[in-house]
Amino acid sequence: MKKINSISYWLVAFALLIVSSCSDGAEQQGAGLQDDTVELSLNIATDDAGSRDEPALQFDLYIFRAPSGNPSFTLLKVMESLTDGVSITVSAKNMENNDYRFLFIAGDESAGSISVLKGPGYEAPTEGTSWGEIVLSGNENLTLDNYYGVTNMTGNDILSTGRVHGVLRRIAGQMVFDCFKTVGSIDAPIAVEN
Repeated sequence: MKKINSISYWLVAFALLIVSSCSDGAEQQGAGLQDDTVELSLNIATDDAGSRDEPALQFDLYIFRAPSGNPSFTLLKVMESLTDGVSITVSAKNMENNDYRFLFIAGDESAGSISVLKGPGYEAPTEGTSWGEIVLSGNENLTLDNYYGVTNMTGNDILSTGRVHGVLRRIAGQMVFDCFKTVGSIDAPIAVEN
């Protein structure tokens, strides 16, 4: 009888060990689902690198997202005053089902010389602003060391590489100047030929 009781104790202890192992794994998995993030390394380079001393650039990053295969990107997040090589943490929830567009706006010490605005009211963009509404505006402090760049990546590419690489182009000489006449309101332009 004592032998049966000791075997019973060993079976109960073994069963408890198995149950506690399974519950620990479930708790860890549940915690992982709550903290579903991915760390991304951000690397930037200018398209004129090597032609002269490259300035130390700070950049703002605008992250847009769209369902995979859908060109309707909307603003997801804005991150300011970043530097090359920094790592950021973003949500990985449903990342594999989405495409991403990263807008880099960079400059040297003359920060604030480029503004990203939402047209037509020309206000700061907010989460959900569509890509088509985004307008870049330069002020009198615009220099040769002001850059922009757009990088498109699938969610799967982001998850597999853990890196976003932005190639920045100099803004000077890239902007389009739209000249028109108005009478009374900027919302009612008149053809320049008239």
